[in-house]
Amino acid sequence: MQKIDNTGSLTIKRMGTIDDEFSDTALTGVDTQAKAGKQFCYCNSTRIFSHLKSESEGKTGYGLEADGVAGARRTCRVVLKKTRRSRHRQQHDGRLSNVA
Repeated sequence: MQKIDNTGSLTIKRMGTIDDEFSDTALTGVDTQAKAGKQFCYCNSTRIFSHLKSESEGKTGYGLEADGVAGARRTCRVVLKKTRRSRHRQQHDGRLSNVA
């Protein structure tokens, strides 16, 4: 079941970190689904290219867009890694029988 919460305005400062909020929620969802013996995760990264976290700026040396893409890839990598670990744990415990 999807739940929508109003977590406040999307300010310019928050634009740089909003993907962290989304990925944290997705990671919580992975844990919840794993406990239920299910494997599903949907994470939609927004990556607002004009507003990056300060630690992401200048990371690639190729400009704002490349730094934004690198940040989006990091976010996706974290969520995918957690999903894979959860799936492996379910397979090992015998809770996930129909593995494609």
